[in-house]
Amino acid sequence: MLGVLALLLDMLIAALLGTTIFYAMRLYSSLSSFREHRDDFERVVSKLVTSIEQAEQSIKKLRETGNEEAGNLEDMIRHARETVDELRMVNEASGNMANRLEDLAEKNRKIAENMDSRAPYKAPRTAAPPPRQKQEPPAKSARPEPAERQDAKQEAVKIKATNENTEEEASFPSFFIQDREVQESPAKKAVKKEEERHKGFEDAFEEEDEEESPIPPSLQSQAERELFFALQKNKRKPVSGGRS
Repeated sequence: MLGVLALLLDMLIAALLGTTIFYAMRLYSSLSSFREHRDDFERVVSKLVTSIEQAEQSIKKLRETGNEEAGNLEDMIRHARETVDELRMVNEASGNMANRLEDLAEKNRKIAENMDSRAPYKAPRTAAPPPRQKQEPPAKSARPEPAERQDAKQEAVKIKATNENTEEEASFPSFFIQDREVQESPAKKAVKKEEERHKGFEDAFEEEDEEESPIPPSLQSQAERELFFALQKNKRKPVSGGRS
């Protein structure tokens, strides 16, 4: 009985020993293969470490580049905002200037219309009246004044009043654009020319005591001279009638 038990124990120990030898052989073969491929494994590990370092450097550079580009982008955005503000101010200033120019143009247009409306029209040249037969008027205490003389005097008074109004219009507000062409407008020149033209008539009418008056230099056309001679004849008619 004891011999059988000892035999069983020996067989169990032998089986366990064989199993141990088998696993030991496998481990030895694995270690041998590991020793053979150790250099390759070290090369792979070194490549992996190098790749990790390159990745870390790339990430660092990417972060620095991102921060730099973010700063540049912020500067560009800030500069763009400043430019937008400046453009807005320029746009507002140009709009205000355009409105002021429109107001000035409208006021100048109204002033020009007022000056044109106040400027006198040129008196049409009247032809010389046909010769009249001498008629002796009844004797009167006072010599009557011819109608042509009254019309000419009224026209001269109107021209003087218009000239005074034109000179008063020279004191415009400060916003009015001063220009020589505007100051010497055609209407003012026409008024001066008309005043010089009728100055001879006024001087001739004031010299009532003289029997013959010289022709004023302002009377250039033949029609004006004929009208002047006709007025002189009408002025002398009452005198000759009273003496006869």
